Amino acid sequence: MAVRYSATGAHATALEDAGRSWVGQGNQRSAEALLRQAHALDEELGSAEGAARVRARPRTVGTRLCHWTHADRPAFGWDILTDTERTIADLVAQGLSNRQVADRVFLSTHTVAFHLRHIFWKLDVTSCVQLARMIAEQAATG
Repeated sequence: MAVRYSATGAHATALEDAGRSWVGQGNQRSAEALLRQAHALDEELGSAEGAARVRARPRTVGTRLCHWTHADRPAFGWDILTDTERTIADLVAQGLSNRQVADRVFLSTHTVAFHLRHIFWKLDVTSCVQLARMIAEQAATG
């Protein structure tokens, strides 16, 4: 697995670098294709940080890599949270500030705050402490 990770990780990094180069040269189509490939490899490796970093690249020139699917979600409970909301909730529960969370997932602090408002609303909590307690209870039972 380490050899596969090393080779796949290196490939993802090379694709990201090439995509960044195309962005710099103004070739959006080529950049987006390479960045999508890098993103897919990072997701295959389970590298949420790498995938988030790759998604952030094209935003600088006004393009977004759509990394979500529109799936039916339950009306309540943990399953109502999106993957991004779960990641943010977990990081906040670890005691990270909005700025630290934003840096970790390559989003703005405003976007993190937006996600937190949705998390609070969906889980009917009113504070980060209450959210952390709920996540701890969920981990203990799940």
